[in-house]
Amino acid sequence: MAFSVGQAVGPLISGILSGSEGGIAKGLWLSVILLLVSAVASLFQRESEPAPEPQVADTVTAK
Repeated sequence: MAFSVGQAVGPLISGILSGSEGGIAKGLWLSVILLLVSAVASLFQRESEPAPEPQVADTVTAK
């Protein structure tokens, strides 16, 4: 969900920043900062445990 919001809002914010004083450099610096924040946040993610295997009923074979 956050990824899709970022894709929608990112170009808008970058455009607003590039139209302001300082030009496109502000938008690029914002990208660098957000990338670094994301990289640091990923260091704190926990490993997910695999889902338990579903129980399969024993089948009896007919002779």
